[in-house]
Amino acid sequence: MSTIENGEETAAFGLRSRKKLVTRTTLQLAARALIEERGVGGATVEEICARAGVSPRTFFNYFPSKAAAALGLPESPVPPEHVELFLGHAEGGLVDDLCVLVAASAADIDEHGARKELVRRHPELAPTMFHWLHSLRQELVVLATERADEHTARIAVALVIAAFIEVQQDAQVPSRAMLGERMRANVREMCALGADLR
Repeated sequence: MSTIENGEETAAFGLRSRKKLVTRTTLQLAARALIEERGVGGATVEEICARAGVSPRTFFNYFPSKAAAALGLPESPVPPEHVELFLGHAEGGLVDDLCVLVAASAADIDEHGARKELVRRHPELAPTMFHWLHSLRQELVVLATERADEHTARIAVALVIAAFIEVQQDAQVPSRAMLGERMRANVREMCALGADLR
């Protein structure tokens, strides 16, 4: 393939990625606005699609439900590119690498405050958050088992998920790097508390 063809392919991929991001954001904003106006029960996928200017089929290419759309939760808890990095970095510390993986996979950091406020105003969205977190935990256990025995994998994931939940209590998480660092700090604190057990 020539350099020109390769450049055109890269540009086309970049354009597709931007279009997908715009569509995803438009659906999320439409879902959030309708849920704020009418509540979760009062908004429909069809209305969200009409407001966003897309078909229901397109909607389900991005989100499994209207609640997931409003919360901006990624379709897959762990994107494939992050899976490859995690599995290819087997010489690192398992818990540390899991913290990095969760931070990289977390839903839009910039939306953390808005998402938290949305759930506060509409508690019926909370089960969708818990379901996503459960899916994340299951996928992390499968991945961690590629690098450790099953028991160790489950304990490591339990620590990391607990640390992740604790960070979610913060009003703001400035960046993915900061999310990962706060998770690691929480894990260290949990381990220090565990050392006091008799």
